[in-house]
Amino acid sequence: MALHLAAEKDTLRTQITSWTFDCGDPRLAVLAYVGDDDASGEAILTDWLARTSGCWLAVERIALTREHVLAYGLPAAPGKASDPRWHAFTARHALDPAAPTQWEAEAPDLAALSGDERTQLAGLLQPLAATLAEGDD
Repeated sequence: MALHLAAEKDTLRTQITSWTFDCGDPRLAVLAYVGDDDASGEAILTDWLARTSGCWLAVERIALTREHVLAYGLPAAPGKASDPRWHAFTARHALDPAAPTQWEAEAPDLAALSGDERTQLAGLLQPLAATLAEGDD
């Protein structure tokens, strides 16, 4: 199985590539995606999947999801009111269309995380590990 990691931002590339490993058969491709929780982050994944239709055994958005934002009370950053996808994003997620917001997927400093935060991060990665294990069958 081949694990392909895609990130919305090049600033995440170095950290993400340090997590990769040889999974074996490259014909069994799994895509793990990391992107902002905003209109563009959703659109990038949707566009990527449309352009690469049929080549993924599984796709997992490992970060940043709406569930992460809500479960961990992540702070919002000012959003892009000029993004043409903003109003549809607000409708899907019950956000105030007059107050553009977004949640960034920038990686935290792992050394600065508490034990509880590391445990939470490990929990976020468990669905990906399960997908990889299923592919080994």
